[in-house]
This record gives sequence, C-alpha cells and structure tokens, in this order.
Amino acid sequence: MTSMESTVARAKHLMFCRLKKVELSIIGVLWDAGEGQTVREVFEDLYSHGPWSYNTVRTTMARMVTANVLKQTRRGRSNVYIPTVDREQAAAACVQEVITGIFGGKLSDGVVSVLKHLPLSVADLRAIRKGM
Repeated sequence: MTSMESTVARAKHLMFCRLKKVELSIIGVLWDAGEGQTVREVFEDLYSHGPWSYNTVRTTMARMVTANVLKQTRRGRSNVYIPTVDREQAAAACVQEVITGIFGGKLSDGVVSVLKHLPLSVADLRAIRKGM
C-alpha cells in the first residue's frame, strides 16, 4: 500500500469515530449480522430493543451510503447494506485517534487510564490476555 493509499484508508476508518448514536446502532446490527441486511431486517432488530421508526432507519442508512460508511448491493429484489469497514478496523482507528489526541500518542498512558476508570471483570482480563 502506498503512502497515499494508507492516508485515504486511515481517513475512511476515522469517519467511523464520528458516527452519531443512531448510526452506531445501525452499523452495530450490521456488524453483528456478519452479512448484508435489508433496511427491514435492521429495523426489526433495532425495534426489538426499543422504539424505532422505519423511516428513520431507512433515511439514516441512505445517508450512510452517501457518506461511504455503508455499501448498497442487491439481493433479489431488495437492497442489502454492508459496512465498508469491519468493526476491528473502525475500533483500531478510533482508539488510535484517542491515544494520539488525548495522550499525545503514548499508548501506555491511554491503557493505564482505561484500566483505572473502567471496571474490569476476571472474564475481561482473560479475554484481554487471550487477544494479545
């Protein structure tokens, strides 16, 4: 990957750090599904957890396509939506932005802050160790 391609990819990943709560809810459904979903499928998943408007979901997803956060393809007669970046890539970009912006790029300071201020269970610690 060239320097320019790397810069473009980083900028694309960083846009996920600026998503609004409703957009994060929608993309979370898509990431959890692991495959493309229709507006109806996303709406039904969201609605099962609280009151959502179908029109809000549809309009927000259309805007997310325009912003290149989602990609729209066809499945039969339906439009299907897929995130343009996976959860891990988006999370890595957002964490890097926080570490750079708040902690001056010092990863150790960021990790210490997280460990001090967020409660960790034994299961969390095991998962962290397993992921390393």
